[in-house]
Parts: sequence; C-alpha cells; structure tokens
Amino acid sequence: MSPMMNAVEMTPPSPSFATVTTRAYTVLVRNIPAIEAQVVENTKRAKKLGLPGYTFTKVGEARQELRTFLVNKGERETLERIMWVQDIEIQGPARIQFDGWTFVGIIEHGREGNLVKGLEGADMSAYTFAKGSCDHCQHNRARAKTLIASNGDKTVQLGTACVKHYLRGSQNFNIAAMAEFVLNAEFPAIKDEYDGEFEGGSGSDYFTVRDAMAAGIMFMLREGYKSKSENPAQDTKERVMFYLRPGKSPEARARRDALVREGFSITDAHWAMADEIEAYFGGLTDAEVTWDSFLNNVRTIVRTGDVSARNISILVGAVWGRIKAQYVPADKPVSQHVGAVKERRTFTVKLERVFEFDGLYGVTRFYLFRDVEGNVIKWKTGTDLKIEVGTELSFVGTISAHVDYKGVAQTEVQRCKVVQPS
Repeated sequence: MSPMMNAVEMTPPSPSFATVTTRAYTVLVRNIPAIEAQVVENTKRAKKLGLPGYTFTKVGEARQELRTFLVNKGERETLERIMWVQDIEIQGPARIQFDGWTFVGIIEHGREGNLVKGLEGADMSAYTFAKGSCDHCQHNRARAKTLIASNGDKTVQLGTACVKHYLRGSQNFNIAAMAEFVLNAEFPAIKDEYDGEFEGGSGSDYFTVRDAMAAGIMFMLREGYKSKSENPAQDTKERVMFYLRPGKSPEARARRDALVREGFSITDAHWAMADEIEAYFGGLTDAEVTWDSFLNNVRTIVRTGDVSARNISILVGAVWGRIKAQYVPADKPVSQHVGAVKERRTFTVKLERVFEFDGLYGVTRFYLFRDVEGNVIKWKTGTDLKIEVGTELSFVGTISAHVDYKGVAQTEVQRCKVVQPS
C-alpha cells in the first residue's frame, strides 16, 4: 500500500531558486528512524548547494492500521498485518526555477536504456528513448545525464554543462547541480515494503511483537515471570524464544512437542490479551513516556512491530507488569508518600513485583515493595536481590523522590542495604 501524500507549496524569498514544498505522508513507525536519517543526509547535501534544508515533523499520535504487503511479486502473494503508523510532514526544496524556467525532469542515459524522473504531474513519456542531445549546443553525444526545462511555452533538453550558457545570468550559480539534486532527492524509507522480517525465518533474530506477547502470556499465566537470575537456561525470555523458534534438530522439536503436551499452547484468550496489551503500550502518548525511559522503550518496540531476541526481556517484563496490574485487588490500601526526600530510614516491606531489562550497562531491576500501610516503595538497582514475589524484608535506604505513577503515589529510594528478611 502506498503512503498517502498531499502537498502545499510556498516560494521562499530571493535569492533562493527553490520552491519549498511541504509533503504529508502516512508511514510505518518502524521506518521513522531511517526517514529521519535520510532527512539529515539530504539536508547536508542541499545546504552545500546553497539550497534550503529539509525538516521532519510528526503530526498527531501514532495509530494502528491494516496494511497489505506484496511478499511474492511473481505469484502476487500478499500479507495483511496491523501495523503502527504515523502521519508526518517533510518540508524541503521541490523544484528549481530560474528566469522563468523550471527544471521538470532529468534523464540518466545508459546502455540498457534511460532512467527518466520528473516532477509530480510532469509528462516525461517523450523522453523514454531520448538520446543524449542538447538543445543549446546542438550536439548529440554520449552524455551520462541531461536535464529537461520548461518555461510554459517551450521545453528543452540540456546537457548539464550547457545549462549556465543557455540560461543567461546563471553563470554564478550551480543551477544544474541544484536541479539534479532536487529531482533525484528521495526518502526510500517512506515506502511500505515487505522486508522479510514480519514472519521471521529460522535464521532471523526478530520475532513479531504479537507472537512474543502471546507466548509470554501463555507461560506467565501458568508459572509467573522467571528472571534470568532464577533460572538462566529457562527464564521467561528464553522459553518464549524457544517456543516460537525451537530450531530444526530432532531434540529441539521433541522438547517443543513436550511443551505442547504439557498444555503450553497459545489460545484465543492469549491472543486477545496480547492484542489488548499491545494496543495499551502502543497507544501511550509522548507525554506519558517522556519521564519513563522503560515505557518509552516498550512503546518503541511495540510500534516497530518486531522485537529482537535481545529486547524480548523488555517486552515480557512489561507484559508481566500489565498482567499483575489486572489482578490487583480493588480493596488494596491507597498508597501515600513516605518520609521526606533525602531522609535515610528503615523500610519493612513485602515484594510485590520485579521488572528487569537489559541496558548498555547490564541488567537494571525495578523492585516494587509495599509496606504494612499499603505505601509503594520503588528501588531501582543493578543488584539482583535473589528474592521472590511475596518475600518480606527490611532494608535501610535514602528517599530520592516522591512520584506519582498513573495516580499511585510511589516513594523512590536509593543507596539501599538489606538489613534482614522480616
């Protein structure tokens, strides 16, 4: 499916020869980093030529849409998938004009034929088989490229070296290079093309977010969340990856079949929960994730649509937190902030949940405790406490902040030391 596009034009003040256009697209969220990189690269090239650069703007929030991809052009096989998309606008030079002339197209001449590119709406069919001739010097020779210019009444084909001679007064400006750049400027990542990652081959390092979520839900509803410290070979992340892609060896297949016989099968209820959780995280607004890097990482993964093997631990940790939140008793005491910021004190608490994710500096863990008054205490650390949910303990820590997360008061602590299990 092609991205939607419209254009609104405005002409910048002299001495620029470029008409600046704002084009609107609807693109896959997974393609945005590549588009931004292409905007930066094209801006560098434009400014070297004295042209205005390109700007990239997101419009509104991301949303989900059903997209159809052509996965086998020969057999016309298609793949339908709900993807996260984002409306964007790209503003930049769209056409070059000088003294009433507009460069409407470029021809790249080759042994196997011509590559012809033109402005939107320009009819370039007459130049499909054009030779490398020039209407200025009247020479027909083996040129690599020629430019097509029009003043409304007349259209001419010019060699790039002849442009400054044909357009009198342009000798001090590299008009030909400007025109060539603008006519060739592209943002390939805007296109919604199937890249083979959606289904993931046996050698792929990626899994679909929906598959990983559903498998994680299946395991965690049965056995809870297993961290790597508890069982390095069979933590939830490893179990999810093995279940989805067990490998081709007879031993691996036998282990996978054994899991199915034990009742580990993804059901419609698992898929439904995965869809709900995916929509929840993907639908978080910029304001909701600005202050929370973990939530931002989860949203980015969900909107991308695919998750790498390395980042599955982030995804299943987030899913586990969402599962736990759905089973919080309604009569649980209301949490209040404890103590004063910078106060060092002893906390006697019970562990309610643990989130952990891999970062550049190793595994980071969020321990969420609740004291006897029902107050939530949050400790972020790289230390593995090696305790299970429900463990009671006492520790000494310094209160670093009082925050509110989705309406729940939390007391954040740091520089903690466990005194003893309660």
